[in-house]
Amino acid sequence: MRYWRATGTLVVSLLLTQPTLAERALSLYEAEYKTKVSGLNVTLTRTLLEEAGRYHLRQAGKTFLLKLSEDSHFSLAGDQIVGEQFRLPAQWR
Repeated sequence: MRYWRATGTLVVSLLLTQPTLAERALSLYEAEYKTKVSGLNVTLTRTLLEEAGRYHLRQAGKTFLLKLSEDSHFSLAGDQIVGEQFRLPAQWR
C-alpha cells in the first residue's frame, strides 16, 4: 500500500509540473568548438538564450584576418520554429 501512495504522489506531481516543464521547449546551452574557415583555424562559440518566449542563437569567432558572427532570433509555435530575424555578417580585417 505504501508503494501505491508513493507512486500516486509521483504521478500527480508530474502531472502538475507538466506545464512548467513544457514552457522551455529547447535546452539552453553554450558550446565552443574548433573548425576551419577558408583554411584558417577558428574557435567558434555558440549560445542559445531565451527571453520572454523568444530565442536567440548566436555563433561567433575570429582570427587575425576574419571576424565571423551569426545571429538568429526565433520563437516556437507548437512544434514549429518561427524565424523572426537572421544576420550573417563576415568581415575581413
